[in-house]
Amino acid sequence: MILYITGCPGAGKTTIAFEVSKIINWKVINLGNFSIEKGFILGFDEELSSYIVDVDSLSKYLEKFLAESQENFIFDSHFVVKIPERFNPLIFVLRCEPFELIKRLTNKGFSRKKVCENVLAEILDFCLYEALEVYGTNRVHEIDTTGKSIEYVTREILSVIHGEKKPESGMFNWLAKLESEGKLEEVLKICLSVEVT
Repeated sequence: MILYITGCPGAGKTTIAFEVSKIINWKVINLGNFSIEKGFILGFDEELSSYIVDVDSLSKYLEKFLAESQENFIFDSHFVVKIPERFNPLIFVLRCEPFELIKRLTNKGFSRKKVCENVLAEILDFCLYEALEVYGTNRVHEIDTTGKSIEYVTREILSVIHGEKKPESGMFNWLAKLESEGKLEEVLKICLSVEVT
């Protein structure tokens, strides 16, 4: 089995991956770092200060890698790679309320532009749509980490792994929530109306 923990930067992927790993004793692989180590990089985006991953080549390599290792892994990544069904992948998309995400990413030292890019991706459900497009609803479970403890999120993941809970997605609509609370204009002003460097 493969657990694939994805979501925007700041949603808690790495923290949760290692917490789950402590309990089930599976190795965590950060696919971004793995791609760099194995040379699956197409270039570097100077503007966004991030590597461009060759997802197709990485996917082919992972299929062979998983078949040869015959181990269970936890993948941690903000991008989605197709894992064949025979490896029984379960995908967990971690979500975070946009204003909380702004705080988390700012505290991590992200540039204003990078904060805004990721917050807009979160509002538009980018990671969720990508996961659903690749894996479908039966393998994707969405978890809002806003205000939740590490223990809570870990328990939620374990309950899906053990079959106590079925994967669910489409529960969080930040766009509608922000609009109903009268906060959409505020977050858009932060991300779109202010010149970013």
